[in-house]
Amino acid sequence: NPLIFNVQGRLWMLAKDADQAEAAFKKAIEIDATLPVSYMNLAELYFRAGKIDHAIHEYEAALAKDPKPLAAHTLLGIIWERQQQYDKAKAQFDQGQYADAEQAFKKIAKKYKDYSVEEDSLFYLGESRCFQEKYPAAEDAYADLLKKYSSTRYVDESTKRLFAIAKVWLKDPKPASEVELVRYEENPNAKSIE
Repeated sequence: NPLIFNVQGRLWMLAKDADQAEAAFKKAIEIDATLPVSYMNLAELYFRAGKIDHAIHEYEAALAKDPKPLAAHTLLGIIWERQQQYDKAKAQFDQGQYADAEQAFKKIAKKYKDYSVEEDSLFYLGESRCFQEKYPAAEDAYADLLKKYSSTRYVDESTKRLFAIAKVWLKDPKPASEVELVRYEENPNAKSIE
C-alpha cells in the first residue's frame, strides 16, 4: 500500500533522515504512480533540503496527476514567491545596496525558518551588515547561522568574517608570528591557580 510508505516517509522526515524518507516516498510512487500525495511529500522533502528544482518538478508531477490539490498549488506558489524574494535580495547585495539587502534578508530569514533559504539569508544578512560596518549586528547574524546550521556550507566564510570583526575590535593586533610568547615558569609575577 503506497499510503504506508507515505506515512513511513513522513516519520523519517520527522526523524531528519532525508535518505530514508526519500526512499519511502519513491517506493510509494513506484507502487502507485497516480497518487499525488506521494509526489507532494517528496516535493516537501526536497524543498526543506533546498533542492528547489527537484521540489518544483515533484509538485508539478503531483498536479499533473490531479490538478485539484490546493496544497500543491499553494506550496508551489510559496516556492516561486520565496525564490523571487531571495533573488531580489541577492541582486541588491551584489549591486552593493547593503542596507536594502539587509532588510530583505532579515525578512526572508524570519519568514522561512527551518528551510535552506534561512541558512542562505542568515549568511547574507551577516555579510550585508558587515559591509555596512555594523559589526555587532553582523556578529549576531553569523552566530545565529553557526548555532542553527553548525555544518553550514558558509562555515569557512563566516568564521573568517568573525575573525576579521574581532581584529577590528582589537584594533588589528599583531600577527601570531610577531607575538612574543611568555611561559608560566619564566614569569616571576605569575600566580598559581591551584
